[in-house]
Amino acid sequence: MDHVLPRLLRSFVLISLLVLTQTTASAQWELGFGAIGNVPVERFKDSDYKPGIGMFTNVTTGSMLGKVSPWKLQVGMYLDYQYAGQKKFDIELSDPVGGEGETRLSNSSTGQHLLLRYGYSFNNRWTCFTDLIVGHRKFYSEIQTGLKQEDPEYEDDVQRIHSWNTYRHGIGFGIRYGVGKSFGIEMRADYTRGNKATYFQLDKVEESNSSITYENQTWPHTDLFVGTLSLNWKLYRPKATTTPNTENKISTRDDYYDDYPKSSSTPTYGSSGTSPRSTAPKTTTKTEKTTTKKKTVSSSKTVEEKPKEKKISW
Repeated sequence: MDHVLPRLLRSFVLISLLVLTQTTASAQWELGFGAIGNVPVERFKDSDYKPGIGMFTNVTTGSMLGKVSPWKLQVGMYLDYQYAGQKKFDIELSDPVGGEGETRLSNSSTGQHLLLRYGYSFNNRWTCFTDLIVGHRKFYSEIQTGLKQEDPEYEDDVQRIHSWNTYRHGIGFGIRYGVGKSFGIEMRADYTRGNKATYFQLDKVEESNSSITYENQTWPHTDLFVGTLSLNWKLYRPKATTTPNTENKISTRDDYYDDYPKSSSTPTYGSSGTSPRSTAPKTTTKTEKTTTKKKTVSSSKTVEEKPKEKKISW
């Protein structure tokens, strides 16, 4: 089954590109921005992964069934970033010496999904739709240490501990309420299934006098229920206007110089008729910008994975 899914994804991408190229020039594309949130469900609900929240953008083509038909068939995609919790600790930095710093352990994810949308418009205001979804979501776990007060000489120390790509497929439902000619409010929800990912168990992060320890959790499935609320705009392509060519004018060599002033007399330079050359040397000034490289902060406490307890076999 695992080797079949990438084939289905490639086939969906090829079909989507083919449909996009066949879309007419007068089609109304839709662009949206909004808020997004997710909750672990089904095979993922018993994990320690926190619900996420973030921002997203989507774009869909105009309907390929024509403007007159109330039925809509569209192809689109949406991209999102979702923050899924963090654990913060106040620390003292060793560089800069005595600096007040903060260490954050956080989980987050980014999603890139293609969708095939089939909908129905009841009137000029209301449209309901269903989405077939395929794509992937990348789960991140990072440790970030920095100064509480910004210093132009120092930058945060960011360490990415986990990075997992999960293939996803699922289905979504939604409704759009039109406001005016091109503006609308869209609400939708979807359910997608995904494969394995590893992340921080934020509830089990502990701090001692010398270090901060964390534990990881690996879950075989990452099923998510996702809800979105967005503002959408219909994008109109301007129609090309053609002006009839009423006069076939043949341009001559003199037409090229019509924009320049003409003189009836030819200027002369001295008695020999040659133009004088300037003997002043050319001087060029060169300015160089020097950029100072920022230092990375250094914590007096180490952040490390908690050692696993050894099991004694009797």
